[in-house]
Amino acid sequence: MEARSPWFHSRAALVLALVLIMGLLIIHVLFVDISSPKRLGSVRHESDYQGERGHLHDRTVPHESDYQGERGHLHDRTVSNLPLHGPSIELHAPTDPQDGIVTSTELFAQHGKTDRGMHLRMKNVDILGNLTARAQDPLLVLVVLNDHESWGAGRSIVDFFAMIGEFTHPQNQTSVAILTSDATEFDAIHAHMQHEIHRFAQFNLILRHDFAAAGLTRGNRKADELQAARRRMLARYRNYLLLSTLETWHEHVLWLDSDVHVVAPTLVTKIIKADRDIVQPICFWGDPPSTHEYDYNAWVGGRQHMGGLSTPPDGFVRLDSVGGTFLYVKADIHRQGVRFPHFYTIGADWDKDGTDGIETEGLCYEAHFLGYRCWGMPNDPVYHVSD
Repeated sequence: MEARSPWFHSRAALVLALVLIMGLLIIHVLFVDISSPKRLGSVRHESDYQGERGHLHDRTVPHESDYQGERGHLHDRTVSNLPLHGPSIELHAPTDPQDGIVTSTELFAQHGKTDRGMHLRMKNVDILGNLTARAQDPLLVLVVLNDHESWGAGRSIVDFFAMIGEFTHPQNQTSVAILTSDATEFDAIHAHMQHEIHRFAQFNLILRHDFAAAGLTRGNRKADELQAARRRMLARYRNYLLLSTLETWHEHVLWLDSDVHVVAPTLVTKIIKADRDIVQPICFWGDPPSTHEYDYNAWVGGRQHMGGLSTPPDGFVRLDSVGGTFLYVKADIHRQGVRFPHFYTIGADWDKDGTDGIETEGLCYEAHFLGYRCWGMPNDPVYHVSD
């Protein structure tokens, strides 16, 4: 084989050296360019931003069309609220005390409504100024109703106050809060409250109607196909009323259906003295001595209702679920977040609704995980109107 000349070897070495140098230069350029934040599109640390932050970058969300990946579980299967119209809150200064009563009003926007909701407060400053009286088991009575028919046939706000006026729990330790969805009934309740406030500590009256379920009437309110919408509506109204009116000094909360018309005068006092967390007495339909059980949302185990339970000597039975006809809750339990679920909590998952535990029937489910218990009183009935 012919030997290669020294010139050939020198030229080959030169070419190899040039290739190596060019390779190193290309690698260097690529590394510096790719690692640059401008090339990577990387987000700088907060401390890197020295200038103006701008208006939009930190507070806007991607547009719906920007989402290319998973759609999520909730957005496409849940409803959206209608928009609010007008200022969220419009406050009116409290009036000067007149006969010891201070009145204040606030207006608020409603979803999908041009008319404003209203929250009226009436405070008996003579009673509230007596800290000794106010500290003795202050009670808040809460009522949610639609209109004048909600009291039951032939009844009105007058009958309601006549009933609670017979309670042995002192009236000067009692506050009353009512939410109605009807402007005419709001005016009627307000007019009567002006006659009653001198006996009570505080009144709250709220007009709100934007949570109402479409097509729901007093006549069809028990229809199976309307229960989810109806109870979601009730849960929203209950929670709104509670959070708008519960004061830091209230110790006890009593939820009363507007059409409960017979309650033993000593029942509230008896429940408070028993020192139980959440309590519901059995509710019968009609007038005494009726034994037709009405509130089937109160049950234990495999949906055993109070009417079929044997009662221990102390008169209290365990419950897994309660109704809202007459429902006592220690105020601090509500303050810790135990409220009325507005969806079926039992069996719910990210991609499907649950099957049970909405509104009052979810209250005990929440309470038990915080160490609180629900109790029924089968021997102490209250009575619901029969219409």
